Amino acid sequence: MLTNKKTNIIDMSLVTTVLCCIFFSFITITTNSYSIAPISLAIIGLILLHKTMHKYREIDIRYVSIALSSYFILTLISFFVYGGSGSQLDMPSRTVLASLVLCLLTVYKPRIKPILISILIGGIISGVIAIYHSYYIGGRAFDKNMSYMPIQTGGIIATLSLFSTVIFFYFLERKNVIIYRLAYLASVLGFSALLLTGARGAWVLTPLILIAILWIYRSLITKQHVIALVSGAIIIGAIGAGQVTDRLTVMQEELKHYQEDNAVTSSGARLEMWKSAIYSVLEKPTFGQGFDGVAIAKERQVKAGLVDPVVLRFSRAHNQFFEDLQTKGFIGLGVLLLMFLYPLFYFLNAFAKSEKYSLTYTLSLLGGIHVISIMGYSLTQHYLSHHSGVLFYSFGTVIFFALIHNLRKES
Repeated sequence: MLTNKKTNIIDMSLVTTVLCCIFFSFITITTNSYSIAPISLAIIGLILLHKTMHKYREIDIRYVSIALSSYFILTLISFFVYGGSGSQLDMPSRTVLASLVLCLLTVYKPRIKPILISILIGGIISGVIAIYHSYYIGGRAFDKNMSYMPIQTGGIIATLSLFSTVIFFYFLERKNVIIYRLAYLASVLGFSALLLTGARGAWVLTPLILIAILWIYRSLITKQHVIALVSGAIIIGAIGAGQVTDRLTVMQEELKHYQEDNAVTSSGARLEMWKSAIYSVLEKPTFGQGFDGVAIAKERQVKAGLVDPVVLRFSRAHNQFFEDLQTKGFIGLGVLLLMFLYPLFYFLNAFAKSEKYSLTYTLSLLGGIHVISIMGYSLTQHYLSHHSGVLFYSFGTVIFFALIHNLRKES
């Protein structure tokens, strides 16, 4: 029941807790499950806005709301200047809804421990589904044949796995055996799922972030833990080695073909799209080409022999930074960086000022990992131009921001 037993009134803090838990635990369970909690939270945020909008008076909340909403505002300006389809406003508008949810979560404060456990459940579910996809159905986990987007899903799973590793150390330090063992299982299954997705872009920064996590918690690692970590790595490698080998072999072949002037491959097309984006922004550096203008610019570049015709097959740049550069120029890149870097600054500042291994320390680290990992995925994919990506980034950011904000206000 979601009502307070004494007053028989809906306990909104319990409602926000449940929805935040659903966000993390069910995020990969179906092809569209990532949207269930964000849409529900956004609807409640709109309904209760008259009770929560006073939170915009607080500087931190105001600034992070501006950082997030500016992404939509600039896209709206670009739409009016250059025209285009109204659907181009759909994804960026989610950042405004996330801003409303931030106010909701700082008034009706969700419980933290259930959310941490829900992250572990999300990692375990992702691992089980990935193993089923790869070893029972066959092929890549979360593949397009199953209506998933493996690149987007791979990024989400990588982040859940990194979160699970941090949560493992948090509960290890508190000697909560049940939960840190659950976190260990979530990490092993999560990283296994990541390899099984074949999402190469998610493999770029994830190992570096994992090494940084182990370094941060190095004082907690004993010889027994080293054995457990090595055992986990062996299990992960055994489960995902085949997919990794296949994907790396494919990438080597693609780059070889690209050197032979054959760009009709995944890697070759990306390199040509990035080249095209550079030419596009050089033509209109301040405010870019606009969404429709990019297609026209590509045609000019192909006719001039500057890029391979393969770029005409794609509407996006397959790199979020290049995508915003070519469509909205250096102003667009600046706004994108603002949306990433202001929350990151907040998380790193909270991390630096919090007591070592405390709850604020842990949540700040999770928030920083969230932002940095999404920035990493954006190097090889227009990550925020997909519904799953913009929802995962914006709503994940405001959840961690709200949890940290609430803790700091209490103390």
